Amino acid sequence: MTNELQKPINFINIDGQQLHVNIIGEGETIVFLHGGPGSEHRFFLPHVLPLSQKFKLVLYDQRGCGKSELSKDNQYSMEDEVKTLEILRRELKLEKINLFGESWGSMLALLYATKYPERVNKILLTAAIGITAKGYKVFEKELLKKVSLKDKIKLFKAEKKMKKGSGTIEDILNVLDPYYVF
Repeated sequence: MTNELQKPINFINIDGQQLHVNIIGEGETIVFLHGGPGSEHRFFLPHVLPLSQKFKLVLYDQRGCGKSELSKDNQYSMEDEVKTLEILRRELKLEKINLFGESWGSMLALLYATKYPERVNKILLTAAIGITAKGYKVFEKELLKKVSLKDKIKLFKAEKKMKKGSGTIEDILNVLDPYYVF
């Protein structure tokens, strides 16, 4: 499946700020809530594209993330993110929504559902619980067991470039994301 299924990227004015929104497919709506704070909706792509054959996927960058506008006062709160999600739901004229939350997005999904239970149909949560330093080391070890030798070499090169200042975290994530998401 290619990105040809994607509709043009939109910006929606939410409470005076431009929110970057990508809507793909038709059918029952699933709103994806990325992790972070600080990540962006591209984390889910292209991994969730097969769902667009049966569902309308709404992927957006939360305030100050990805291509969405920064908060005017550089202040962010969970309450603001819940409010943003509710305004987005109304802007898109959705009666009820299915929420898919990843990491911080899981917390956002739960916060939204407690404030607007009548607006939520279903919730899918991944990486919903915080992690300790020990848990992170176990996670890293288990994740690296799944990474192919070819990708481990790419990862090593990307980390080396990043240490020299010629690489980016995106280079590393491009190698790890397919393993992490699946």
